[in-house]
Amino acid sequence: MKAKAIASFAGLKYSAIPGDEIDICEKEIYEDLLSAGYIEPAEGGAKPEAKAEAKAEAKPKATRKRSTK
Repeated sequence: MKAKAIASFAGLKYSAIPGDEIDICEKEIYEDLLSAGYIEPAEGGAKPEAKAEAKAEAKPKATRKRSTK
């Protein structure tokens, strides 16, 4: 079952941070995470390739150079 993490969690089989979309095969684990508020059902979900493209198109953070006086 596809799920979207809304809070960070880590366990023996699954871990995620907010925004991650994961596939949870065990119904009991899915239901426990859902009832605890760590995940929500994913709606179709973006493919991993689409996420990689979105990250590649993101603007890098601005940095400033320090003067060495």
